[in-house]
Amino acid sequence: MARRLLSVVALFLLALAGCFPGRSAKGLMSSGDRYLRKGDYGKAQSKYEAAFRLRPSPEAAFKNAYCLNKLGRRSESIEALARAAQLGHEQAKVVMAYYGSLSTDDIRTYIRTHPSDPYAWAALGERHFLEGDYELAAEAYETALKLSDDAELGRTVSYDLALAYLKLGRFAEANRAFSAYTARIGKPLTDKELLLQGAIKYAIGDYATAAKAWAKLPARTRKVIGKVVGDETEEFAALAVE
Repeated sequence: MARRLLSVVALFLLALAGCFPGRSAKGLMSSGDRYLRKGDYGKAQSKYEAAFRLRPSPEAAFKNAYCLNKLGRRSESIEALARAAQLGHEQAKVVMAYYGSLSTDDIRTYIRTHPSDPYAWAALGERHFLEGDYELAAEAYETALKLSDDAELGRTVSYDLALAYLKLGRFAEANRAFSAYTARIGKPLTDKELLLQGAIKYAIGDYATAAKAWAKLPARTRKVIGKVVGDETEEFAALAVE
C-alpha cells in the first residue's frame, strides 16, 4: 500500500512538473526566448531574471542585460552584463570593454575568433578613439554599424563615428554619420549634440544650419562661439549678443 502511494505521488509530481515547465530555470529560459522573438522585452526580461535566480548562468545574465538595455534600464543592464562577464560569457566580456575591463589586444584576440560580433568592433573603436587613433577608430565603428541590428548600439556608434571623422578632418563623412545618428534618436538634440551638429555643419560650409543649431544653446556658450567664428555672417554675429 505504501509503495503504491509513493508511486502515485511520484506520478503526480512528474505531471505537475510537465504542466508547469516555467518553474524550472530551463523552462523560464525557453519562455523568455519566446517573448524575446516577439519583441516583448518586458516579459522576456522577467523570465530571464527569474531563471537566473533559480540557477545563475552566463546566458541568463546576458539575455537579462540585453532586455534591460532595450527597456531603457541602463544601470541595471550594466550590472547584469557584469554578472554575465564574471560567469565567463565571452560576448559580455567584450561589451564590458566599453567600461574599461578589456585592453585593445584582448578585443583584437576576441575578434579573430568572432569577426561578426558588432559589440566587439564597437569596443575596439572605443579603445582606438581613447588612444587617439581616429583612423582605426572610424574603421572599427564602420564595421560595427555594418554588422549590427541593435538600435541602441547603432545610435552610440553613429555618434562616436561622427566625432572620429570630425577629428580626422573628414567633414562630409562626419556629417553623414551625424545625420544617421539624428535619424536614429527620434528626439530633440541635447546641448552637447547641438554643439557637435553646429561644428560639423560649419566645417562643411553649411553656415545657416550651424548658426541655427548653435542659436539654441545657452547664452554664455553662444557668446563664446560667436567670438570664435567671428562676424562672418549676420547669423554668427548674433550669437555673440547676450
